[in-house]
Amino acid sequence: QNTLWCISNLFRGEPCPDTSLVSKAAFRLVPLIDKLVNTKGSDEAITDLLWALAYMTNGDEWKVEAVMSSGVLSKLIMILDMNHQLNINVLPAVRIFGNCVKETESQTQAVIDVGIISYLGNLLESRSKTIRKEACWLASNIAAGTGKQAYELLREGETFKQVVRLATDDVYIVRKEAIWTLTNMCTSEKRKGHIRLLLEAGGLEPLVMFLAMENAEPSALGAALDAIWHVLRAFPECVHMIDEYGGIEYIESLQENPNDDVYLKALRIIEEFLGVEEQEDENLAPALNDGGMFDFGIASPKQLFADSPQQHSLSFGFDSTNSMN
Repeated sequence: QNTLWCISNLFRGEPCPDTSLVSKAAFRLVPLIDKLVNTKGSDEAITDLLWALAYMTNGDEWKVEAVMSSGVLSKLIMILDMNHQLNINVLPAVRIFGNCVKETESQTQAVIDVGIISYLGNLLESRSKTIRKEACWLASNIAAGTGKQAYELLREGETFKQVVRLATDDVYIVRKEAIWTLTNMCTSEKRKGHIRLLLEAGGLEPLVMFLAMENAEPSALGAALDAIWHVLRAFPECVHMIDEYGGIEYIESLQENPNDDVYLKALRIIEEFLGVEEQEDENLAPALNDGGMFDFGIASPKQLFADSPQQHSLSFGFDSTNSMN
């Protein structure tokens, strides 16, 4: 255990050791996980080992790839599965997953392929605010991936709704990371379909309410404004919903924000969507479908990734059994 603690500290901080050293260390450490999980009283040793791997992945894509090549992802899933038996602090495991989805699309896909999204629900419900924060950060990086990768998160309807709930009501550090998940879903190379599913999950209200938070970082405020701009660009009729949430007042007040980026993004929304009186039918709220949800009338989930999707009205209820083209 002392050796693993020492190794974790050697890789802690910046700059991280050379990639060749990361690779050698990872290939020696990862096989130890199987041995340690079957050794009584090894919980702290496993935690130190995981922190060492977390520090190794806190670098560029080559260091992340060096650790991923050791087969660590499947071992981390095993630890999440056995956590109730081992009583291990899973925070470093979640950090490793988060580090592995922050670099390249292929690395993000590898994390999705081992099934991490199905574990997010439990992590988002953790009593530890730090684990909830890290889980939201992980989700936000998946949302910032390709359209198909983001859809994998959206199709886990209850999990995504948990993100929406955390973006609405939690301590600030958790709420902010959840907001980043929602903003990335709207703004990172996404299509109209992603925004529609976000709206049906109730994701617009926390984005609007975040604008009223005191002492929020300008970067997060700017991202929320970007997301709202993308929502209005896709569905101009949502201005009615934003008004119901008090968003028009919040956006207008952000013209007084000392940060130029926040000011300009607020001004863009006002000039493009709030400054000119629209036709009466464009100010109506979206119609409610039979399920009581807003019907935004766009392509079905199966069409989200077609080359030339045909648009048609569909009520979508987050059926995880739907397939993608």
